[in-house]
Amino acid sequence: MKILIFVLLTTFAHLLNAQCLNSLKIHSHNNYEQKIPLFDALKNCAKSIEADVHLKNDSLFVAHDNDEIEKDKTLEKLYLEPLAKILSDKNSEYYFNYELILLIDFKTDAVSTFEKLNEIIQKYKNYMTYVDENNNLITKNIRVIISGNRPDESLLSKTYNYCFIDGRTSDIGKNKSTQIYPLISDDWVKLKKTIENSDDKIILKNELKKLVDKIHSENKLARIWGIPDDEKHWQLQLDIGIDLINTDRIDELRKHLIIRK
Repeated sequence: MKILIFVLLTTFAHLLNAQCLNSLKIHSHNNYEQKIPLFDALKNCAKSIEADVHLKNDSLFVAHDNDEIEKDKTLEKLYLEPLAKILSDKNSEYYFNYELILLIDFKTDAVSTFEKLNEIIQKYKNYMTYVDENNNLITKNIRVIISGNRPDESLLSKTYNYCFIDGRTSDIGKNKSTQIYPLISDDWVKLKKTIENSDDKIILKNELKKLVDKIHSENKLARIWGIPDDEKHWQLQLDIGIDLINTDRIDELRKHLIIRK
């Protein structure tokens, strides 16, 4: 018995420390607020990382509010530069061999913020998923999806498009292309309000499952924000087929996902 326990613990420790060849359904909410932004998420095989950005002085700063901006915390320094460095070194302990979603939440004007983002990511385009001039999706290691103050899709390039848009449940059934809207996200409180008798756990679960199935029928990913960050609600999201589980508790969620594989 002691030998079996040792083997199980050793295997579990290896899973928690090995390079990530496959992603887990982890969406690192406001990742820049983690003790170690980016790297903790990559260590735990997160599929998606969220960063709030503000356009100020011709730079994109990562912060929740304008008064929290720090001069060294730009999108490039916190995320794009280290990601490029990691992906250029397959021996890096943080190397990942899957498509990582970098969900960028615009906190400032959609048009000017988008123009600056588009300018910056050209330097890193070799690592970026994009849609080419023939509308073919070319998958790389990083997919930039814009949330928050989202730009109108007409701003996206008609030749080589390196940015995508975070859709809403109101976009379901409107023939919106996955080449523009690969992800559908919405607010937990809002979703519960739209479901009659949502206090009934079975009704709530069934209705949410139907919603996620509709999203998947359009070949899009599903995410809920603002949902309680605990094991009960993690499991609910797994049961209904959510693709990205919002969390500030990256380590704990990874353990939950591994145990329930």
